[in-house]
Amino acid sequence: MHDCAGGARRQLSRARHDSQALPLATLGEVLIATPIPCAHCITQSSVATVLAAVVGDTVPFTLSSPSAPGVTRSFSRLSDYAAEVVNARVYDGVHYRTSGNVGAAMGRQIGAYIAGNLLTPLR
Repeated sequence: MHDCAGGARRQLSRARHDSQALPLATLGEVLIATPIPCAHCITQSSVATVLAAVVGDTVPFTLSSPSAPGVTRSFSRLSDYAAEVVNARVYDGVHYRTSGNVGAAMGRQIGAYIAGNLLTPLR
């Protein structure tokens, strides 16, 4: 983890005990300056990269969710799905765009490593 993130944790911890320890503007600046990579983006981008290495990126598929009955999302490429995960995290207000992009890049690297080093041929 970056030093500034550790500093932010220490400041936030101190702020819990002393309401005057960290002005709100400073708190906002600390949180904006230290984006955390999006774990959903890392995971989904890793999976999409591994699957693309096995079957190619162009794989049409449709997803649905039990929490949104009747709603489906269709994709023509695995990479489109991974990109939508980044957008969803931003639109939901959970992550900044940078966090999603960094997470997706990390996921692609992890997926490429797995596909190149850990998958074995089926022959």
